Amino acid sequence: MPFPVWYCRECGEIKLAEEEDLPVDPLVDSPKSPCGCGSTDFEPEKDVLDTWATSSLTPDLAIELVEDPEVRKRLYPMSLRPQAHDIITFWLFNTVVKGLFHHKGIPWENTIISGWALDPEGKKMSKSKGNVVEPRDVIEKYSADGLRLWAAGSKLGEDLPFKEKDLVTAKRFLTKMWNASRFALPQLEERNKA
Repeated sequence: MPFPVWYCRECGEIKLAEEEDLPVDPLVDSPKSPCGCGSTDFEPEKDVLDTWATSSLTPDLAIELVEDPEVRKRLYPMSLRPQAHDIITFWLFNTVVKGLFHHKGIPWENTIISGWALDPEGKKMSKSKGNVVEPRDVIEKYSADGLRLWAAGSKLGEDLPFKEKDLVTAKRFLTKMWNASRFALPQLEERNKA
């Protein structure tokens, strides 16, 4: 939503929305009172806030969903903030600044930084680039457990390249584990009966 601001077409004066009227969409809503010059002809603001301005409030927004005040107190600071390394300077930094400003403290105790899944050419997977490997296709070919085992091979803060050979290895390993389990479990059940 754009900033709740209008500009008088007559004199250029800036007209802010009244706090009690917020939230206001200036593209739809009009000011409740005329400009100081008497005009009611306003140009609405079209620019919007950067998404990081709202994203940096996620700890506060999450806590607002909890009605019990005692539970709310225990939720801040939160215990963990998971995120990728590409947005440290945006999301993490801005959230720390907002936490210090609003609560006089950092909004979480620990941060866990993940990497990206890289495409077969070693580039960050991105919908906009069209280089995403579809999980459904991988699951259909190698199973959900094969995909999970591949993903479990990642290390904190490091990117994980997508290599189909790793999924082949994962599927073979899991098949061996499954077959070994199917063999061992009846043997263990027989032993427990004795």
